[in-house]
Amino acid sequence: MSATLAAILDAAPHLHDLTMKVHGMVEIEPSALSTMPDAVAEAIQTLKASPLDDEAAVMTALRVAKQNASLAIALADRLGQSTVDETTQALSDFADAAIEHAVRASFVLEGRGERWLGTPDAVQGYCVLGMGKLGGGELNYSSDIDLIILFDPETLDAQTSDKMEAGPFAVRVTRRLVRLLQERTGDGYVFRTDLRLRPDPSSTPLALSIDGALNYYEAQGRTWERAAMIKARCVAGDQGLGAQFLKAIKPFIWRRHLDYAAIDAIRSIKRRINAHKGFGAITVPGHDVKLGRGGIREIEFFAQTQQLIAGGRNPALRMIRTKEALRGLADLQWIEPEAADTLCVAYNQLRNVEHCIQMLRDEQTHRLPQDDEDRTNVATLMGQELAPFDEAVRTTFESVHAQFQALFPDDPDEDARFDPFEEDPSDKLARQLTELGYEQPTDVHRLLQGWMRGRMNATATSAARERLRALGPDLLRAFGQTDRPEVALRSLDRFLNGLPAGLQFFSMLESNPAVMGLLARIMGTAPKLADTLAHRPRLFDALLDPRFFGSLPSRDSIRADLERAMGEAPTYEAKLNASRIVGQEHHFLIGVRLLSQTLTAGEASEAYTDLAEETVLALLDLAEADVREKHGCFEGACLSVLGMGKLGSRELTASSDLDLLLIYDLPNGQAESDGARPIAPSQYYTRVTQRLISALSAPTAEGVLYELDMRLRPSGNAGPLATSLTAFERYQIGSARTWEHMALTRARAFGRDGEGCVAIHEAIERILTGRSDTDKVRTDVADMRALLEREKPAKSVFDLKVTPGGIIDVEFIAQGMQLCHAHANRSVLHTSTEEALLALQDEGFLSADDGAALASAHRLYGTLSQILRLCLDGVFDPATAAPSLRRLVTQACDLPSVETVKTHLEHTQADVRSRFTRLFVAANDDRSRSSLGGDILEGKNQ
Repeated sequence: MSATLAAILDAAPHLHDLTMKVHGMVEIEPSALSTMPDAVAEAIQTLKASPLDDEAAVMTALRVAKQNASLAIALADRLGQSTVDETTQALSDFADAAIEHAVRASFVLEGRGERWLGTPDAVQGYCVLGMGKLGGGELNYSSDIDLIILFDPETLDAQTSDKMEAGPFAVRVTRRLVRLLQERTGDGYVFRTDLRLRPDPSSTPLALSIDGALNYYEAQGRTWERAAMIKARCVAGDQGLGAQFLKAIKPFIWRRHLDYAAIDAIRSIKRRINAHKGFGAITVPGHDVKLGRGGIREIEFFAQTQQLIAGGRNPALRMIRTKEALRGLADLQWIEPEAADTLCVAYNQLRNVEHCIQMLRDEQTHRLPQDDEDRTNVATLMGQELAPFDEAVRTTFESVHAQFQALFPDDPDEDARFDPFEEDPSDKLARQLTELGYEQPTDVHRLLQGWMRGRMNATATSAARERLRALGPDLLRAFGQTDRPEVALRSLDRFLNGLPAGLQFFSMLESNPAVMGLLARIMGTAPKLADTLAHRPRLFDALLDPRFFGSLPSRDSIRADLERAMGEAPTYEAKLNASRIVGQEHHFLIGVRLLSQTLTAGEASEAYTDLAEETVLALLDLAEADVREKHGCFEGACLSVLGMGKLGSRELTASSDLDLLLIYDLPNGQAESDGARPIAPSQYYTRVTQRLISALSAPTAEGVLYELDMRLRPSGNAGPLATSLTAFERYQIGSARTWEHMALTRARAFGRDGEGCVAIHEAIERILTGRSDTDKVRTDVADMRALLEREKPAKSVFDLKVTPGGIIDVEFIAQGMQLCHAHANRSVLHTSTEEALLALQDEGFLSADDGAALASAHRLYGTLSQILRLCLDGVFDPATAAPSLRRLVTQACDLPSVETVKTHLEHTQADVRSRFTRLFVAANDDRSRSSLGGDILEGKNQ
């Protein structure tokens, strides 16, 4: 194998893996490789010859063809056997063929049962427009593809049975087309597919009628859509229909006269680029070669804006490829020839760099790696050393940006003329709102006008409205930077409607820009947290506490806050409300800290647990005092809370309920309390527990603090609400089942009496170290897991708790192994799942590989659980989640995309499941539910 090829495969893990898939080995000679044109043509020909009526076969054929074409194109590109133009054209040619094959297959598969009467060799009435780089024949190596799907109802109707309608059929075909192209299988994927460039994507179907699309562009089309349409090209389906549409759309794109009226809109597009998060100062590590200053987007923008201005009058400027447009503009003296030369050379270099970045791991990214090692690999693929590579790329960025700035210098006064509260919505205001990221400027203006009419308490006074008017531009900018500005703004509207007055709030925002940005992030990223804030606006006051941006409150400070607030409350009900206000504020602050990534998931677990424990103890004091007032007390008695589940393991999340029970110990053996109305110990502590349950979970004017689960007490729901330590130990030794002892491995006592907690822990240790029925434990654990899996199937890989190989598997491994080995070595007993796994590893009961892998999986699941439970009520769905939440998920996992997170989860879950299966015996399907303790299905699986 040549040294050059070896260096390429060594630098790019994706190409190394792809070579193994295609050739079955890495040690190959360049002479053994087909030429790129032959390899791509062969891949396309093989694809065309594959069947269309078997979805699995279609998906396999598409992905294998993509692997073969991608490898041939990449190696030819990096071995210097093809130019940038040849590489991008080859990528685009294969994409065209893959989309065409997928379209034909989608019609065949969706039209089964004689519903579709056409032929796959000549699909009519349905066409696929390639946009962006695909449309321009300039596709990059790991590019997604931007598509617009159009259909002609009459033509499609003529090919469908009477039972079918053209519109819904076209949408179903499109859904299948997208699935064929982008769903990940064991063979990978073909292309990530984006349909959001279609007209009004938030409210239109995936496939649009040709007349509906034309009506939209004629009535509502915006300048950026004109620019996007420059590169539109029919890539699959009915070519005649595509040509018909592109001919009809020309008047929208190309204005008859020199379109200087578009300059304002063009400036707005430029300001949106300037405001883009990837558009920072010129650097090399971490710089975005597409969106950053001096990047590919500036070159494309440079060409397209000039085409929009002059292309209507001169058809010679209507080319779709970027470099051709630049040279055409130079030939017709719209730009200087030197500028065209500079930008064309830069375009070649930056596209090469973009390809090399993506060849590392087949990721849809355009950022140069921050890490020197990864960037060295990019430089190696470019045939350079790191230092000269960095310098060359920096120089290119600077030369491109200089040309860009010369064409469109910044207008520093433009933003000063922004008044979002003007009464009549002008075209200029609509442009400005659109520029800030709002897709429905008319709706936004209507909402703002509602604020200014003073119909809510927050804007009832003229002073509040004036303060809001002054604040408005910055507020709109902050919310415009969220992924769903209108959604975030509507959340703010609900929040404002809950305020008793607004002047102080608006003044505070004006004085605290950081808090304004944080508010926008909450409203735009975490619907659950935003809803909490909207229903309880007073929680926002907590963000003004100077402690928020410092360290987390300690247990001592939480205790002091509770004592102060409850101490100042005059009645029992008022004390309950005071505890809720303090608890909700701290709970909210932990969530916001987690959302703003100033707190790790592990730190959040500790913080939520500290808050829960201090709140429980404060209300236990209140409950005990209430009972003591009526019935006296027991001298020398110890009362403790036994936290179970995530409370016991200190792994609480934002939405965790509390599993707990109360345990009392009476060293003096009193039969009755010493008050005016003496009662027996069991009755006494049952009343204390009932009051604690009510204090924590009963709805008051300030809501509910926690949902409680008391079913882990001895005998479950049938058992007493409070139990003596003696009875507790007797039950656990004589009657408890395996699952109850598993739960006990996470039990942790806390309370005001340290000696009582120690006594409980000693009892638990005696219980758990007294077991030696290892075979029964292994069988019961496996059977319980199988039962839970049957009764509570997972909805997706993001259903982290119940999915096979998920949280329950890891916890069952830790708990089951502790039960198996605690009698031999009590040091394996830890309530923390991760600490238990590491202890089992240290003592030799788990291999180093098992311990490390399971602990790593538990940390991954814990990190994701914290974020998802904070932001959502249901299971996370990447397809519908806000982009900001998707980014939060990827950042938390330190992975490049949600798709990568999903793949990583699938691999992790499969690995955990294999370890679980190896460590525990197979379940006996005939074991009855009652033999396992069916109440674990009611929530007792911790």
